Amino acid sequence: MGHKNEGPYSVIEDYDAEYLEQKAIQNICGFIYKYPFEPFSLEISLQLSTIRKTPEPNQRYDQMVTEEIRDKMGKKNIINQQFLPRVDRDQLTTKTTLLKILSQQLEGSSKDPEPMCTEIVSRGASTLFIACIYVGLGLDIIEHLIIKHGFNDDKLPSLPEGNAACPYGTSSCNKKVRHLLPDLNAFFARNVELDGQKHVLDDDAVMPILNIAKSDNGGKVSNSETELGQGAYGRVTAVMIAHSHHYLTGVSCASQ
Repeated sequence: MGHKNEGPYSVIEDYDAEYLEQKAIQNICGFIYKYPFEPFSLEISLQLSTIRKTPEPNQRYDQMVTEEIRDKMGKKNIINQQFLPRVDRDQLTTKTTLLKILSQQLEGSSKDPEPMCTEIVSRGASTLFIACIYVGLGLDIIEHLIIKHGFNDDKLPSLPEGNAACPYGTSSCNKKVRHLLPDLNAFFARNVELDGQKHVLDDDAVMPILNIAKSDNGGKVSNSETELGQGAYGRVTAVMIAHSHHYLTGVSCASQ
């Protein structure tokens, strides 16, 4: 980050932590190449997840994942929408996690969980999969939505125009999609990037913008938001972008 410009950034997952030094050097060199005479600083931000990865005794893996999702979605954004923070979502959408869920759900079945897991990951539907698990959809309908309809994390399920029947002859398809839709956007909160572009948001888009709680002199939280001022036509409160949903440098606060 220079005085006037921002350089490239790298996102490193926990299993790539050993490459932090290499990535830092690449980003520094990239900035110097682009802005050779501008002083700069390097900023490193760590985003940690407290997602539980080991079930309690006699607890199914999918039950543990559902409980963790419900717990992490307890914090809502400024318009009271719930969402699963990206830092936690990324821990629940690894191939290892998906395989453990599938292995338990297919226990006693003739189906092999490994090929199904590989298919879900290769189709880019890992987040959609855990959203379906969260709302209690069975593996048959999940496989139907991902394989037959081609739904994935970029092409989310939707009801056909006029509520037409499923073209693949699955009578419960629309009913299951209707059950999934109210919770789906919580898994796909938008990321905020400094790209200088205008973005048109859908009415049900979830923005990861949180109120900054106000504390009293004793340090205790006394209000769910901090008011900065008010006038005849409105008031201004302090908000912040959920840390794992942006790559912006410096303070991540804004006002509404």
